[in-house]
Amino acid sequence: MEAHFHGDEKRVKQRANTFYLLGFAFVMAGLAYLYQAAVA
Repeated sequence: MEAHFHGDEKRVKQRANTFYLLGFAFVMAGLAYLYQAAVA
């Protein structure tokens, strides 16, 4: 049971990292878009 839980925890951490990277990329794209709109 403990080993199964450990595997689940690893998968959850990986998913959290993926979501964090996606959110970071989304924020950066939004900032770049706002910057371009402000400069134009």
